[in-house]
Amino acid sequence: GGGGGGGAHRLKLDVVVQSRRDGSLGAAAAALQRALAEQAASLGGLLKAGVAPVACAVLPEGLAVPVCLEYALAVGEEASEPSARPLRERLHAQLGLPLDRPLLRTCNALGGGGGGGAPAYLLRSPHEGLAPSGLAGGVISLVQGEYEYYHYFQPTGTGRTDKYDDNGWGCAYRSLQSIISWFRLQRYTSHPNPSHYQIQKTLVDHCGQEADGLLGKKTWLGSQDLGFYLEHALGVQCRFLSCASGHTTSPR
Repeated sequence: GGGGGGGAHRLKLDVVVQSRRDGSLGAAAAALQRALAEQAASLGGLLKAGVAPVACAVLPEGLAVPVCLEYALAVGEEASEPSARPLRERLHAQLGLPLDRPLLRTCNALGGGGGGGAPAYLLRSPHEGLAPSGLAGGVISLVQGEYEYYHYFQPTGTGRTDKYDDNGWGCAYRSLQSIISWFRLQRYTSHPNPSHYQIQKTLVDHCGQEADGLLGKKTWLGSQDLGFYLEHALGVQCRFLSCASGHTTSPR
């Protein structure tokens, strides 16, 4: 791609080509060069004001080979990439992919989104090592997919290594960080792990919370606050039900 002034635009290319195991390196390089040139020309045809052409190679579970995708996303749109949803839905149908989860967003690209790179202090999916509680009549329900377990006194935010003292008030913040990690590790999003302050700032700037009572303070959050954050930052829709007691939750 190109950059700078004069109407030039930088394009991010992402292609996958297949080559015979007994073929020459030169033939593979030539195939890659042709694929890159074709993709650059195709993305160039999508360029217009307010549009960000993007390419990504994805390998959803159930497919044998990666798929190269091209989208014309709206500049600055939210992480759920709503402008490409109709195309993704058609591709899901064509490829036989389930419609209950996003598998073809740009955050699903090979080498991006979730996966490795977690700090060493984080436990991953700790419930897998727990013995049954032994509760009479209890039902075992497990999470599908991995998540990172966040708790008091760990660093807060992405790339931090210093411990953060949130003992006694930070439980919902840590729960939210764990929830976000599940979405990230399943490649539903590339949203980074937010710090306590970033969570508060999002709630103030976008979810109607009052800055004086929240921003920069050791203020508790509730499940409703977490729902507001997830809906804004990840596009996850949450429902809130008022129940008189726990016995009334199952039918609803």
